[in-house]
Amino acid sequence: MLIEVGVFAGVSLLVLVAQSYLRTPWARIAAWMVIISVPLLTTLVAGRATGGLLHTLFSSSAGWLSLTPVVYVALLGELACVRRNRVEGIGALAAVVIWAAAGAPMSGTIAVLGAGLASVVAWLRARPLAAIAPLVLLALAWNYWLMVQYTVGLLPKDEPISFAAMVRQQADVHTRAPYVYPFSFPANLWFAWREGVPADRYDILANEPRPTSMDLRMDDQADRFLLDGWDAPGTETRGPVRWIGQQRATLAVPLALPATDVQVGVTARARLEEPAVSADMAIEINGHEVGRFVAPATAPADALFTVSAANVGRVFRTGYNRVTIVSYGVHRVDPADQRPPGPLGRRTGSRVWPVAIYRVTIAPVP
Repeated sequence: MLIEVGVFAGVSLLVLVAQSYLRTPWARIAAWMVIISVPLLTTLVAGRATGGLLHTLFSSSAGWLSLTPVVYVALLGELACVRRNRVEGIGALAAVVIWAAAGAPMSGTIAVLGAGLASVVAWLRARPLAAIAPLVLLALAWNYWLMVQYTVGLLPKDEPISFAAMVRQQADVHTRAPYVYPFSFPANLWFAWREGVPADRYDILANEPRPTSMDLRMDDQADRFLLDGWDAPGTETRGPVRWIGQQRATLAVPLALPATDVQVGVTARARLEEPAVSADMAIEINGHEVGRFVAPATAPADALFTVSAANVGRVFRTGYNRVTIVSYGVHRVDPADQRPPGPLGRRTGSRVWPVAIYRVTIAPVP
């Protein structure tokens, strides 16, 4: 804390000197270079460097811009300042970028970006309608959210609901895909394009390590990796499960595999029905089918497949890999059993047959 206060005081003083006493552009640029060096030296002494520029700016756990939106607004204002005073504007932006890359404390940037925040305030004062517009849009959004809550059945029709519960429900409805946190832009879109995952997963997936193997059990810790096609979770004697809800159920797995044979495993079971049926399944990785297997109804079964070292680079990628469980329908365990489908079969109709996934493993062959 004392280090951050010292950085703030020192940078504020340097900015004041640069603005008030230095008259030539070269002198001001030199002052900005000194300002930039302060957080770098502070970080070096304190040993508090973080995980890089994007992590420092946009991380949900420590991001300057995502956790302190006023800094985000000030940074946009600083971009506008570049047109009026190129030296100070570019100098401030350079200081913030290098500051963030070094992982230095955020407090010093408040002084550097003060001119940008003042520029935004001045712009709004000159345009009262622009200042009022967000309040009007918020009121319209509030009413729209209420209608959505009522449509999806979160609001009771014939009984009161507390304001706290209503606000919590709005957060549940309007933070799910495709909505994204605006102050994570553009890092979330860059992450989504680079890794091939939805932008709304940036906050929980961006800082995941890239292990050389993955043993993913379908408990609540696996929820962050699940993408499309999944249904409700469950718990059985074998452990927690996730039921597939569509023909293709996809999850994103972070990996950095060596160039050797890789074994892919799935533990699955089809939901028991009378007459009993087994599910015809397949597993795909990044669009490449690795193998097909049968999920029996009586007990969970392990399916193991090997991807040769020659094909690892074609099937897998360093980063997030899309692992898809594909359902190709069911067949009766006893073809001679001609009884009509039971209640589950009649209710399912043309929908995908429920299959429980217990575990997905990807690991180099020893």
